[in-house]
Amino acid sequence: MSDEDRPVYNATDARREFAHLMDEAVHIGPVFVRRRNQEAVLLSRASYDHLIALELAKDIEDAKSALDDYKQNGGVTLDDLKAELGFE
Repeated sequence: MSDEDRPVYNATDARREFAHLMDEAVHIGPVFVRRRNQEAVLLSRASYDHLIALELAKDIEDAKSALDDYKQNGGVTLDDLKAELGFE
């Protein structure tokens, strides 16, 4: 079942069925909960750790790319960057 096909529980049901939803998050996948037009997701620790690792890997990739760009093209001064971004 894809995340798009997973049910969205209302907060009252989620409170009442928390143990079941926790098992579902650990063994099946993310659990979506809605309260007053706001949604939250209950994830297993393994899923959360995986997301954090992916984000860290992307940050490292971006930093390496920025360093390569700096080595090839040089940098800009802080004053030039401020002017380019309109902070002067």
